Amino acid sequence: MEALKPIDRLSEQDLLTCPIWTYATDSEEEVDETYVRPFDGELPTDPNDYSVFQVACDLRFASGFSCIGFLEFCAGQPHFYDPIAVGSEGEYWPLNAKPSRREVVRFERFFGGPYSSLFPVLWTLRIVGDDVERWRTGVCEPILV
Repeated sequence: MEALKPIDRLSEQDLLTCPIWTYATDSEEEVDETYVRPFDGELPTDPNDYSVFQVACDLRFASGFSCIGFLEFCAGQPHFYDPIAVGSEGEYWPLNAKPSRREVVRFERFFGGPYSSLFPVLWTLRIVGDDVERWRTGVCEPILV
């Protein structure tokens, strides 16, 4: 059976096994719209292809911590420049917002420090190819709130 799972359950192992995932839009009768599946092939780079893909990347934080995560791509380029860090299943940390008060302890345990200590975050895609070379690396800055 094909691996379907909610996007917020993607783990480090999932991204190491398959570096590109995509929404399972053809399975929405069995699962909801948050489910993703592994994508077998090269990242589509057609600017007219509006499918959204989750692409594995290595994350290096200002604090010295590093982990794996993903960026969303659409139409051949990053959909957002804020990666999502992951660990084991259920450790899903969008970097575009501070953790909620009830998540702060888990967040700081995972990252080894507060949200404010993480930035800037350097990301490097775990896929290669001429079509993605201009997006191979990037920087995520903190959200000013």
